[in-house]
Amino acid sequence: MKETIFDDNWKKEINSLIKLFNFIYINKKYINNKNKRKIKIKVYNQNFFIRTAIRHNFVVNVQNFMILEKKSLQQKIKYLSDLEVKKLMAITGYNCLISEVLQENKIPVIIYKGIILSLLTNRKFKDRQCNDIDILVNEIDVKKTVKILEKIGFTIKYGFFKNESNSLIEKYYLFGNNALTLSKKISSFEINIDLHWKIITTSPNIISFEELWNSRKIIELNGVKINTLNYYYTYLTCCYNSSKNKWNNISNLLDIALLKGELNKDQITSLDSNLVVKNTNIVVDSLLNDEIYKYQKGSKKVEEILILSKNSQIKHSKGTNKKKKTSFWEKFSLAKQRMGMCETYEDKLRVLVTVFFPVSIFISKKNTIIANPLFIVKNIFAKLLLD
Repeated sequence: MKETIFDDNWKKEINSLIKLFNFIYINKKYINNKNKRKIKIKVYNQNFFIRTAIRHNFVVNVQNFMILEKKSLQQKIKYLSDLEVKKLMAITGYNCLISEVLQENKIPVIIYKGIILSLLTNRKFKDRQCNDIDILVNEIDVKKTVKILEKIGFTIKYGFFKNESNSLIEKYYLFGNNALTLSKKISSFEINIDLHWKIITTSPNIISFEELWNSRKIIELNGVKINTLNYYYTYLTCCYNSSKNKWNNISNLLDIALLKGELNKDQITSLDSNLVVKNTNIVVDSLLNDEIYKYQKGSKKVEEILILSKNSQIKHSKGTNKKKKTSFWEKFSLAKQRMGMCETYEDKLRVLVTVFFPVSIFISKKNTIIANPLFIVKNIFAKLLLD
């Protein structure tokens, strides 16, 4: 019975965010106005509403575009929004610093998503929440980039680029992964950098770095020139990222809706045959048409938003942060899903290998190599081929 109550509350509050999603999109021309247009949407359960807004990175949008009746809810949302804005201000500064430092060291760098995406979609830097800084460099510049970022106070949080003795792991990590995370503690929060060497993690060979670099767009942030992806590749990347996560974040879907308006007809037509983009558009269009609860074409994909949001909130409410072991069939299902998004056989092989043999299984808790990953994987595939 309690589960039903949870479901009812949850559906009402996520529907409130979908209404806000539509309002922002319809009034996109007025996003930057000092006197922003606002919408009054009924909130049924404050706790569920706040948790849902946090889950979908929509707290700042609620503060900027919603009229909240209850003073207690206003205060809570304002408090959370102010924290996000402080973080966004720090992230903005580091976007500029990272761009300057890497360019000074002759490293071609592209900064995308995050703050930059706000500017590309005609929003202010504080109108879109983000938790990290995404940068893209050529694979040959990864080690050099890590060393430079370490000089300005960042340390590797996730990844195995620890020292020269780990060169074998570094090679396997570069083969099987497309990013590593560096972090720096600032007052009460962390600044995270996701350092990428492939733009689309599920299909890394779909676009080369050279192509992205040659077609880059240059924007200005606080007087600093920053290289970023052009509208077309930003849109394509956002579609793939959202699809990879099964469209489980409304903020990301709003980005896609706003970016699509920046593409010309030829660019949109060129993506008609791309299944990932097509499926993502079904979800976005369903949200814009307020068809979230209707059994229309593509409704199963749209329902993924609800299912994953609900599961995430239930997990959070129980406080279960323990990692459970992934079964063979769960790994198989994950590999199948990701391989379906790959454009080349090389990427499909990469996915298959790294889902079943993640780099972490070759590393001890003390970050020392306990097995030769390339040797093991090579022998397993050789045995499969011979048999």
